Amino acid sequence: MAVNLKEMLKREVGTGAFRPYCVTNVEADALTAYFKEDADYSERLIDHVTLYRSIDTHEIVGCRIKGISGIRPLGI
Repeated sequence: MAVNLKEMLKREVGTGAFRPYCVTNVEADALTAYFKEDADYSERLIDHVTLYRSIDTHEIVGCRIKGISGIRPLGI
């Protein structure tokens, strides 16, 4: 019997419902946050701030902030 890929992924991964998230990267000294799961492109504002915008609507769907170790110790 052939396996239905869509059904298998649903079982293994879940519904795929997006949840906003934020991650820190110690090596990059950066924080990345996504608020929506739209396909995106990046727009650098300044050296330390990048916005991620929806390809379809151009609204902000996430951001990346570099140099956060000076604000808060990473790993906490």
